[in-house]
Amino acid sequence: MKYFVFLFLTVMSTRFCEAQKISQIRVGWIEDGISLDEKKGVNSYLQKHPDWIVVSLNTEDLTEVYLQSHHITHLWWLKDSKNITEKERQVGKVIKNFVQEGGYLILSMEAVKLMNEWGIEKNKFEIR
Repeated sequence: MKYFVFLFLTVMSTRFCEAQKISQIRVGWIEDGISLDEKKGVNSYLQKHPDWIVVSLNTEDLTEVYLQSHHITHLWWLKDSKNITEKERQVGKVIKNFVQEGGYLILSMEAVKLMNEWGIEKNKFEIR
């Protein structure tokens, strides 16, 4: 009986531990450099994940304060424009810090080339 009580208390206290809680996925979706057709596709995909909280961003929103205050856990940048703007180059430091602090970064299509601009990857990417 003593072991049963110990096991019961262990299980009950483990349920309330912070480590056992599943954190909410909060996706910061960066809309800069994407066409209307791609936006429709992304919206369709995101609707299949109702458990995610999605925050639409642009490069002006990409500051450490904004990402922290909105509790963004994932950044997704899907870009089909081949042009890289100065603002896209400048946000590299913020994004590097976001990843170093445990955030997740997903770069799709032309956005992968930003890793060269930010000095993360030295080899040039070829998008076909």
